[in-house]
Amino acid sequence: MVFTTKGDLNYLDFEFQENDWLLYGRETSGFPDDVMASCDVWVRIPITQPGVRSLNLLVSIAIGLFEARRKVYFAPS
Repeated sequence: MVFTTKGDLNYLDFEFQENDWLLYGRETSGFPDDVMASCDVWVRIPITQPGVRSLNLLVSIAIGLFEARRKVYFAPS
C-alpha cells in the first residue's frame, strides 16, 4: 500500500494486516509512476485545513504506523 495525496481510500477505512508494507514517498515529488502502478492500494490521510497541500513526511509515517499497529494488534477481534 502507498500513502499518497492521490489515494481514493481514507487510511482509517483500510483494514491493515500484519504483513502489509506501508510506502511513503518524498515530500516534494511523491512516487515515480512505475512505483505507483505496482501498488495495489492507495490511501490518503485527509487534510481538512484549507491551503495545506501535504503533511510532513515524518508526521505522515507516524500517523500511518500508529493506525496500522492499532488495527493489527489492539483492535478487538
